[in-house]
Parts: sequence; structure tokens; C-alpha cells
Amino acid sequence: MEPEYGINKIQNKINLLIDVALDELSVNYESLNIVSPLN
Repeated sequence: MEPEYGINKIQNKINLLIDVALDELSVNYESLNIVSPLN
């Protein structure tokens, strides 16, 4: 197994975790009726 495969697998997991975290933040902002500074 090539080392790059492991690195890509880890990177994909990190990206997925970031996506989930941002989704949860968005839901929290909406539920609190706070305008997100990211928008």
C-alpha cells in the first residue's frame, strides 16, 4: 500500500469532519437567529 493512499484517506476524513462541523455551526446560527459573519 502506498503512503499517499493513507494520507489521502486521512485528508478526506478531515475534510468530512470540517464539513460536518460547519453544517452544525450553520444550524446553530439559524436556530439562534444570528446572522453568520461568514455570509
